[in-house]
Amino acid sequence: MSGKAIFLDTNIIIYAYSVDNAEKRRIARSMIESEHAIISAQVLNEYCNTTRRKYPLMFDRVEETLRELSELVEIRDLTQSISQHAVRLTRRYGYSFYDCLIVASALAAECTVLVSEDMQDGMVIDERLRIANPFIPSS
Repeated sequence: MSGKAIFLDTNIIIYAYSVDNAEKRRIARSMIESEHAIISAQVLNEYCNTTRRKYPLMFDRVEETLRELSELVEIRDLTQSISQHAVRLTRRYGYSFYDCLIVASALAAECTVLVSEDMQDGMVIDERLRIANPFIPSS
């Protein structure tokens, strides 16, 4: 993958396929359709779990969505070293372990931006990964 890659958190994937908020869907889709988007297998798993619990109508299309995502974004596996790094990140930054798995995956993929609505916008992790909330209007 050439150029600067961005790592997408699960909430971006959920918004991209949701019918609830057209503006958030448009923004999320543009990120998925960029040629530099990366997610982890964890993001796929969280997407499936969340849609099953909160959006059962979306779950009817989950296999189609997973297939589409595999064509649009690079999907990274989780590894033991990512899990170990996530433990250290959890201690250092105080995010949940599962959020830190996302952060550790983004760092392992050498991304400089993690796109997330759930983590602190503008926070810089390990002096090389900036968290960006795409739904906050720029000033």
